[in-house]
Amino acid sequence: MLRRLVLSVFAFWCAASWNAQVNAQSGETPSPDMPAVFPKDGAELNEQEAKQHASWAMLVGINAARQGEHENAIAYFTKAIELSGEENPVAADVFLQRAASLRGLGRLDEALEDNNRAVDLRPDEHWSYGGRARTLRALGRYREALDDYDESLRLKPDDPYVHVGRGHAFEALGEFEQALKAYTDGIAADPNNRYAISNRAGLQSRLGNTEKAIADYTLEIKIERSADAYYGRGLNYLRRGDFNLAVEDYTQAIELDPNYHRAYFGRGSAHTGLGNYNESIEDYTLAISLRSDYTEAYINRGNVYRGLERFDEAFADYQRALELAPGNLNAYRNRGWAHELRGDLELARADYLRGLELNPDDGWLREAVSRLGKPSGG
Repeated sequence: MLRRLVLSVFAFWCAASWNAQVNAQSGETPSPDMPAVFPKDGAELNEQEAKQHASWAMLVGINAARQGEHENAIAYFTKAIELSGEENPVAADVFLQRAASLRGLGRLDEALEDNNRAVDLRPDEHWSYGGRARTLRALGRYREALDDYDESLRLKPDDPYVHVGRGHAFEALGEFEQALKAYTDGIAADPNNRYAISNRAGLQSRLGNTEKAIADYTLEIKIERSADAYYGRGLNYLRRGDFNLAVEDYTQAIELDPNYHRAYFGRGSAHTGLGNYNESIEDYTLAISLRSDYTEAYINRGNVYRGLERFDEAFADYQRALELAPGNLNAYRNRGWAHELRGDLELARADYLRGLELNPDDGWLREAVSRLGKPSGG
């Protein structure tokens, strides 16, 4: 850990220094052909010079990767590997870094090759297995990923990020109790690890464990206020029927991220629960302005219009929802109800029957069709 901490600090300092030089020249991020970094092709280097150039290339590659410039980073990492020698155990770190950038570009088979090289070069390093596990997860090979995570934990049992990775793999396999345990183990390894807490909160919410989800999101917010944490807690307050608390949390999420369309949608739902219909319409409209294909926002806004007997606006929203998602059962159900409330029973029946075509087991729709009776003239 100390070695990696020193490397990380040194990398940041060197990268900052490099960026300052480059920005002074062109204002651009360093590119692989910048002459100041490497000797000319064919130049002979002694061992010490090769090590220095390899270290520099890796550090600049790390900086490029942090900025999301993975193609650029890969070029630097490749040069670092050439300079250090592919069989040099030191190159294991570079293979890991290059694998991460390849993974970021979706080049997973190439990433796995680099991860395998890292494991071969450093079989006693827990990060080697952890890095390969991430690539195996991205490939959907979750059981193999779990084997690598287990090996990583055998070498370093208290790494919270490895526990979180195991949780992701178990969650992908639908083994939710195991996933919850993995996230809990991550929290035990580091009680202030926001990622372990956030992932456990999200899974608790997904499983419908409302109170546990609220508790975890509250713990996460104490560690670091984030839009996602407030949104998650707001969602569970909404499920619990605590509409005022939901509005407060969604508002916090929006203040932290004004473009958070789901938070506007959630706050609109909470305002509906409170009977604040104008505020609800405003929030759904804001959500739609941020995401024009937000089908559920159109349906929910249509429902509010329907409740206010603003039927033309309601029908316009249901129609837009069906244009975006022609097989949306919820849109047919709610538009049918709006037709029924306005007294257009044949149109209502047509929407209910279309809904039943989509889901013949929908009890509410079967009851609605039965309530309307036979078509006129039938």
